[in-house]
Amino acid sequence: MREFKKGDSVKIRKSSHWYGTSLLNPADEEGIVTNIFSYEVYVEWKAGTNSYKSSDLELVNKEPIINNSYDIY
Repeated sequence: MREFKKGDSVKIRKSSHWYGTSLLNPADEEGIVTNIFSYEVYVEWKAGTNSYKSSDLELVNKEPIINNSYDIY
């Protein structure tokens, strides 16, 4: 089971049967995890909130990209 926490940025996996099926199941939109109850992960989208199994979601990596391949003077 994937571990998510409140505040994580997520997308619906393309392999999920929910992917792109409605405004509350958007394709390629980032949402924010607002709550987790038992096996349900609640996600806030632009159109509203919906709940999913963790296997339906993927974490969006928001880590900064650092390029150390050259120096700036």
